[in-house]
Amino acid sequence: MPAESLRKHVRQVEEYDGLRPALTTAAERDMIEALRKGVFELRPANEICEEPSIGGTSGSFYRGQRPYGARASG
Repeated sequence: MPAESLRKHVRQVEEYDGLRPALTTAAERDMIEALRKGVFELRPANEICEEPSIGGTSGSFYRGQRPYGARASG
């Protein structure tokens, strides 16, 4: 048996037994890269949303108000 074939077989057995993390497919790598780019683009927007508003009030404009269609309890 060629050495490379034996190495591949050992890797497969180790992955199956949970001793080695399985490698991702090309499609999975592409999806992970797209998700990382999305997170990179959304991070600044989230930071802007978390900043206090300019009106001197802290928190959300809607704090204390019920969502549309919600009924008051009690």
